[in-house]
Amino acid sequence: MAIRIFPGTAVNETGAKDMVDLRRDALRAGAIRHYTAGELEQLVDNITPAYYLKLPATFKVITYLDCQHSDDSEVLTGFAVVGERTHRLTSLYVHPDHWRRGVGR
Repeated sequence: MAIRIFPGTAVNETGAKDMVDLRRDALRAGAIRHYTAGELEQLVDNITPAYYLKLPATFKVITYLDCQHSDDSEVLTGFAVVGERTHRLTSLYVHPDHWRRGVGR
């Protein structure tokens, strides 16, 4: 397990794609009871890496990485985005495979 904190401007294309994939997985698993299948897919389809690639330096990205592979490579299991000036949490997503394991605490 590793927690990394960095400015929003440090998000690269690979990181943004991983964040989008995780967010989509979390929404599909957790929001199905609140939206119709069509509404949920429309919501998920509108999530793109562009949002994360445009984060300003005044936003902090906090990632929770877990080693799940035999080669010890790290996998994104959760992330949060916090406005540094406002101290507001704007995003908090945990992959469904890691729910109820303390990742979002």
